Amino acid sequence: MREDLKKPNIERLLATMRGEIPDRVPNYEILLEARNVKALLGKDLGTTMAASRGASAEVFYSPPLEAKYFAEICQKTGMDAMTLEALTLIRIT
Repeated sequence: MREDLKKPNIERLLATMRGEIPDRVPNYEILLEARNVKALLGKDLGTTMAASRGASAEVFYSPPLEAKYFAEICQKTGMDAMTLEALTLIRIT
């Protein structure tokens, strides 16, 4: 595979959404299980799956994955986009 095709490029995803044909299929993932995070980064760092954050007493608990680790996975796997679950704005007065 050409090196430029391995690099993240948001234009791939946007082109697909516009109905255009990109240079390759966009790579985009929002749900990463803790075991996959560990396989990719070599450490137990959490998950992006909201249900594993303790939605109920019966649900397995795994801490949320920090954005910096998700960005690292996106770079490592050549994802063309990433999402953030929520942004918290803090007003400093």
